[in-house]
Amino acid sequence: MHDYLDKDKNKHNIPFLIIDDEADNASLNNEGAKGHEYASKINGHIRALLQLFHKKSYLGYTATPFANVLQDRNFQPTKDWQIKFKTKGEKQEKQLKQVDNIFPDDFIYLLSPPSNYIGAKQIFETLTVIDNKAEGEKIPLLSSPVNDYISEFPTRVFDIEEPIGITNYANKKEWDEKGMFEDDMFFSTYSEYRSNTRASKAYDDFPKKLPESLKEAVICFILSIAIREKRKPEMVNSALYQPHHTMLIHISRFTLWQNKTSVLLSKYLSEVSLSILNDDPNSSKSVYFDVEKVWYKYYAEIVESIRKYLPLKYSDEFLTPMVFESVKKYLPDAVKNIEVKAINSITKQKLEYSKTSPKKFIAVGGNRLSRGFTLEGLTINYFIRNTNYSDTLLQMGRWFGYRPGYVDCCKLFTTEDAIEKYNQTTKCIEELEHEFKKMSRRGSSPEKFVLRVKKHPGVLKITRPSIMKNTVDVKWSYQDQLEMTTIFDVTKSKMERVWDNFKNELAPKLKDTPDTPQGFLSYKATSNEVIDLLHKENNFPSDDIITMVKFIQLCNEKNKLINWTVALKTTGSAKGADGLGKKILTPSESNLIDEVELSIRRGPNEKISQEGYRKSFLKDHKFHMTGRNANIISSSKDLSIRLNASTIKIIENKYYEEKIREIQKRKPSLTKKEARKEISTIPERVYREGMNEDEAVLIVYLFDSHYSFNNEPGKDNPEFKEYVEKQNIDLNVPLVGYAIGFPPIENDPGGIYVQGDYNLDEDEYSDESEYSNEDSPLPIDSQE
Repeated sequence: MHDYLDKDKNKHNIPFLIIDDEADNASLNNEGAKGHEYASKINGHIRALLQLFHKKSYLGYTATPFANVLQDRNFQPTKDWQIKFKTKGEKQEKQLKQVDNIFPDDFIYLLSPPSNYIGAKQIFETLTVIDNKAEGEKIPLLSSPVNDYISEFPTRVFDIEEPIGITNYANKKEWDEKGMFEDDMFFSTYSEYRSNTRASKAYDDFPKKLPESLKEAVICFILSIAIREKRKPEMVNSALYQPHHTMLIHISRFTLWQNKTSVLLSKYLSEVSLSILNDDPNSSKSVYFDVEKVWYKYYAEIVESIRKYLPLKYSDEFLTPMVFESVKKYLPDAVKNIEVKAINSITKQKLEYSKTSPKKFIAVGGNRLSRGFTLEGLTINYFIRNTNYSDTLLQMGRWFGYRPGYVDCCKLFTTEDAIEKYNQTTKCIEELEHEFKKMSRRGSSPEKFVLRVKKHPGVLKITRPSIMKNTVDVKWSYQDQLEMTTIFDVTKSKMERVWDNFKNELAPKLKDTPDTPQGFLSYKATSNEVIDLLHKENNFPSDDIITMVKFIQLCNEKNKLINWTVALKTTGSAKGADGLGKKILTPSESNLIDEVELSIRRGPNEKISQEGYRKSFLKDHKFHMTGRNANIISSSKDLSIRLNASTIKIIENKYYEEKIREIQKRKPSLTKKEARKEISTIPERVYREGMNEDEAVLIVYLFDSHYSFNNEPGKDNPEFKEYVEKQNIDLNVPLVGYAIGFPPIENDPGGIYVQGDYNLDEDEYSDESEYSNEDSPLPIDSQE
């Protein structure tokens, strides 16, 4: 481009457009933290290209925008950008000017996924309920959490005669919660654990065998091929037909471990293939009997009822139900010609999909299996590798995308820790989307609008360390947030302490005042009174209490968050007349001035996708109030409790007008009346954002324990019934949940957020031992 400049010109007069797919990857400036004179190679080249034109545009596309939002916005460099190249074998060099950065200064546009796209929101926790026939229940693509991998793919080892894989505890708190029970055969204290263990190394001899969970995942892959082969006659002439089959295995960044896993998989697959080809399909002693057990564990229910879990406008005529007997005859062909590949820099193996003959691949890898490769017909994912980076997590989530005719074949095998991180990341994406939409409504550009990405301390680093160097961790920010207790300690002592605190501290203050909306009791409170409540017994995590209290105090210094309403929701959906639960709390039981109808949040059910939550409840005494969503409020309008009727009407009308315009942009043929019909509910944030900066609310919800402990008379679950009896739980004691609504605050005093800091020179994340530019490219699913 520089060579074609007109004489005596330093810029072209023609318009120039760069379109950058996967814009969160190589084009970001990994060197920006060193100062505005530094740039990584591709970033520098892009900026030099842009500088060659008077009229230019840079357009980036990404599914994981964290890094783009956080990237540096340095000043224009004073030094020229050096470009080295060869012409006819001779070394050449150019010195070119650069634009300052490629931060999205002008606009960020949120693309709406089509109705047949399956993304994180359909699988993991969200704050809002997804729209499907299963009343918002997530698609059951998750297996039960994988918990048998540590001995074969450990991140920490105990060195005796030879290394033994052992659980990795990041800190003493984690050890206190789990370690003393799980690893007391080796260590009695956390200090002893830390001094006698070390991080696993590439040269450690792992794995020695395949975990049973990985073997089950392989059987699921074979079943998925058989299901798709049965549907092939109806699909083969469709443009949607996908002939290839892929299984992805993410076990470690160590290539030696990947290669050994590949060898063990090939051996296991050979044994299974031999059995399927030679065993009597009708014998209870054959491999078919074992495969049938896997079918009923993972596929029978979802293949029969997948349509009810899909978004309402999702259309797929090829998802025909079937039973194992009809699938069984396809197994011999399904197991043939499956190739196991270790994709890394040592093997140099590749996934090459033929246009003429279907391929069946089991791909084993680490970093190289995260971005850049094509995975066609991906169905089974075995993902146990640990990562703390949100954007990397999502890029590794290759199960998101379009799966015509086989979405019910897909399965994700992963750890409890990874599921929790995905849940947090999915909710983080919701917050980002909200910020984008708010920016659009206000007509603000990203340059003038501070974008925040929620950071969960000690769990998720928002993005790669090389990008994070130019950000600052701002403590205690909860502006424009709804914070809720969604994980409840269900031990008898904790339940009773929280309930006693409610009866003695809260209940006597709650009144039915003239300005209290119907369905509530409330009182006006100072910020110090709310802080006092947070310090007393409740179900917020201790870290969250510390940061919320600090945030409130920081806001108080600026006369913000000083006027609070503390309220109790008095109407719920628990049923008592038919003996199904407690339903009503009387004044004598609660110390309240009136009766209260209890709310419902059911305990984890028998589905395999809920197995991790059942274990957490029954063994760890933690009730995750999830399922349809990670939200405990009964109605979005609950957050309007501080607003008068006229204000509510104004903000509702404003929301409808904005939403109608948004819908008409997508569907220009719709009239305002038709667009209005597509709006089902108003989000809670609309009401919360109607509060002034000096206001906030704390709403209390009381949940019927009969439902939460799966002990509705006539519907009681034996496991939970035994738990209630052993723990001596009084089901007439309700669970007490808090929801705190913070308003938008213009001059945010801080928070558990990462905010771009464009003058930061410190290197806060110097350890990049787990990140390699060479390994950064990872598979692009061709169906995404």
